[in-house]
Amino acid sequence: MGCFPVFSQYITKKAKFVTKAYFRKSQKQQRL
Repeated sequence: MGCFPVFSQYITKKAKFVTKAYFRKSQKQQRL
């Protein structure tokens, strides 16, 4: 139970990173 917040934080950071990368990818495709 005590390590859950850290785990959720890790997932949130990972999700934000993936979202940013995906957003950049789609932007590049739209420019082409």
